[in-house]
Amino acid sequence: MYINIDMPDKHEYDVIDVNSQVRIPGIQEANDETGEFSIIMKDCDTGEWIDKWNSYSKEFDLVIFKFKGNIKIIKKGE
Repeated sequence: MYINIDMPDKHEYDVIDVNSQVRIPGIQEANDETGEFSIIMKDCDTGEWIDKWNSYSKEFDLVIFKFKGNIKIIKKGE
């Protein structure tokens, strides 16, 4: 299954790390067939979202971190 942040029903799903059975927060997109997922994270010291300056748009963009792991997308409440 594949989900991404732009899907209208994305909030109905959780992405779980199969090894630890822990929900992965900040998911932007995930594919449990390939194990690939991307997240945004907060800075541990400041609690602010991690971002970087985009010199083209003259704005800050969130940094997306990409990972591959043993994940499962489940519908909440199941």
